[in-house]
This record gives sequence, structure tokens and C-alpha cells, in this order.
Amino acid sequence: MANLLDLPVELIRQICSHLQCFSHYSKRTSSRELVRLSKTCRRMRDIIQPLIFTSFRYRDASRTRLARFLRALHARPDLGQRIRHLDAPPLTEAFKLSTPDRLFVDQMIDRIQHPYPIDVNWHDYPKRFGDLLLTELILLHTPGLTHLRIAVGPNSQVPLVEDRTGTGFLDSLRYLQARCSDSRPRGVIGVPIKVVMSFCAAAPGLEELWVRTPLRNGWEGKVDHLANLTRLEFDGICSIEKDLLKELVQAAPRLEVIRLVWLALDCKTNRERAVTVGDAWEILRLRKETLRDVSLDVWDEGLHAERLELGKLGWWSLRDWPRLRVLKVGELPLKVFQAAWEGAGVRSGFLDQLLPVGIRVLTFWEPDPVIIPLVRELAGAAEWREHPELSKVSVTPLEPSETQILRWYGQSDWERAEVSLRAMFEKGGVEFELPTMIRPRTLGFFDNRILGW
Repeated sequence: MANLLDLPVELIRQICSHLQCFSHYSKRTSSRELVRLSKTCRRMRDIIQPLIFTSFRYRDASRTRLARFLRALHARPDLGQRIRHLDAPPLTEAFKLSTPDRLFVDQMIDRIQHPYPIDVNWHDYPKRFGDLLLTELILLHTPGLTHLRIAVGPNSQVPLVEDRTGTGFLDSLRYLQARCSDSRPRGVIGVPIKVVMSFCAAAPGLEELWVRTPLRNGWEGKVDHLANLTRLEFDGICSIEKDLLKELVQAAPRLEVIRLVWLALDCKTNRERAVTVGDAWEILRLRKETLRDVSLDVWDEGLHAERLELGKLGWWSLRDWPRLRVLKVGELPLKVFQAAWEGAGVRSGFLDQLLPVGIRVLTFWEPDPVIIPLVRELAGAAEWREHPELSKVSVTPLEPSETQILRWYGQSDWERAEVSLRAMFEKGGVEFELPTMIRPRTLGFFDNRILGW
């Protein structure tokens, strides 16, 4: 009877790829099963090891595991050539390197001739010295890396990345996600934009950038190196600086997808410099020729409404955005537009006249029941095929929680109007979606998704 080892190598790898982390066939975030299978015999080890080393994700904050991973890449450079995905959580001072690991890292630093002197106590105070040092050393051994997720603190520095800009060691990087390593709900919370720009300069082919609360932290440099960027996502626990957001958008001439969502919490961003909802719309307008997917919302949660500034918006429409196909908008950004239109004397047919003719997917995040009549007008326009490509309209919360199932304010009004709205949209061939069970954006959920890992 034939067993697994009797199959050709190519077929074994195809089978094992379904257990692979971040593979085309699987959404797994762990390769534990593959690791166990590779330990059964030498032949399986030789076949499966290249699959295991296509991605590396360490869930804990221990630097010991990073040092071991660095040792493996140093001993087997061929495995480092295969790494495509690297996911690095924030490191803490609670986990320190053993003496052999510390000596090994020091030898690696001496061998690569680090451009700047490193404090001898870097291993004892990772938040002050070298919290990204091990990650930088690993990056030097992964020339084929395409996806990188890192945790960045307010004092983080990347001298190795800066020193090797232009050498091509990150030329293959296409996706960068930078999260906050400091999860405290007050004080300086965010990702220093200097670190992000250092990675962008070293990765000229970067196409997707995802940042949580970018902050200048006194940096006066120029935002650039985003010529190939097509997707920009920003989730924040406070408002981004208006000038910084404008520079990011202006530096990305090929930007197609943008997602801007922030919570109206008090933070270090001065209110005079913080972007308002109106400012955000005006900044997005700078890329109206290229944008095809726009998501915009600001959360007040009823907790900090007194700090929330909507801003003012001049009267204009999205109809002259020729490539816009997907629009996901929250209640407050929609109110800003509606106020501008009402100020110009336009009250009826607001949504119909606001949207471009080529819109395909429209989502309202937790909208106020007041706009139900406007949605009815849109349904009537869809029935007359005024938006021939419109295929789906959704009324839904921004993000579902996996633990709680509650209702958002005003959902009952939408449910009462659901039958008639669905019938009107169906006449125009448009799907209308209203979830029956809503999982809200609670502050605890927000902490887990935005602040934590």
C-alpha cells in the first residue's frame, strides 16, 4: 500500500501547501502542523522546510525566539531567501535575551558594521535602544520579503534600514503594516512617520501601506517615496494631522484605494492641526482622478463628542470622480456633505446627485435613520437605471465584534423600512443588505483591534 512518502515531491508540496501559513490555499496564521510533519523523517524535513520558511509569525513578545530565528537564517541563508511574510509583534522589557543569544546578536552587529554606535545596554532597555534591532537584522537575511508587519514605538529607530536605502535589500517589499507598540489609552500613541518613511525609501516598489495613527513626533522631513503606492489605510485612536495626511496623499500619484477611520479620542495631536471630516474629503479630492475605492469614517462613540470637529465643506459632488466604484462612508462624513448641499439649497435627491454614475458598491456605516428618505430616493433612481452599474447597497456597522451581539442606535427604524427599500432596489437589480444581528464597535473591541494585537 502506497504511503505519503511514495508520492512525487511536487505532489507532496502541493498537499502540504494547504497547511501552509498565509498560502494561496489557506488562511492559516500558524504552521504548527507543518512543523510537526517535518519532524517525522529527514525526507519530509527537506520537502517541507521551504514551505515553513515562506512566512514567519511570532505571537509572543519574546526576543529569544527572534534570536533563534536569526540564528537559523544565518546558518541556512537558503531558507532566508524563501521568506515572503514576516509578522513581528511589539517587544517588551520583560523578555530579555540570554547571554549566548546576546553575544550572538552583538557579533552580528559587529559583522555588518552598524552605521551608528549602539548603546551597550540596548538589550536591557528595548524601548529605549533597538526595539527593532532584531527585526532589522532579520530583514538583512530575507531579500525576497514581500509582506512586513511591525510594531513601532514612539522612540523606535531603524538605522540599518536607513543606511542600506538604495542597496536593494527591500526591493521586493510590496506591503507594509506599521502598528503601535505602546497600547496605553493616553499619552503618545502612534507610529513615528519617520520610521515609516525610512521603510518606504528602502522599498521603492511598495504598493500597500497600512498605518495606525501616524505621528510626526517633531520630525520635519519630507513625505515621499510613495510613487508606486496604490493602497493607503489609516486606523487611528485620534485624529491624524491635516498637513501629514495631505502630504501622504500628494506623494502617492497612483493611489487607488484609501481607508481613513479614526476615533475622536483626546491625544497629542493639537486640535488646530488635526484633520476634520471636511478636511479629509477635500484631501481625498486631490486624487479624484485615480481613486476607485474610498472608505471614510470617524467614531465619536458618544464619549468625546465635544472634541469632535466635523469641519466645513464646499458644495461639490463625487460625480466628477471618474474611477470611483466603491464608497463606504459613515454617518458623520455623510452629514458633512449633506450640510454643504443644504447650505447650497439642494435638499432633494442628495444621494442620487452626489454619487458618480459608475458607482457599484455603496455602504453606510451605522447611519442615522434621518437619511432613510434619501436612501428611498436613491432606490428610485436605481429603479430608473440612473446608476446602471450599482449592484449592492449595505447598511451595516463598521466592524463586527466576535464576542458581543447587540444593536446599534436606530437599527429598528432601518428594519421597519427594510422590506420597502429591498423591494425598490430589487426593481433596479440592486442587492440591499441589512444584517439582522449587529456586533457593535465597543471600546473593548476597539482596544483589541486598534491598540492590541
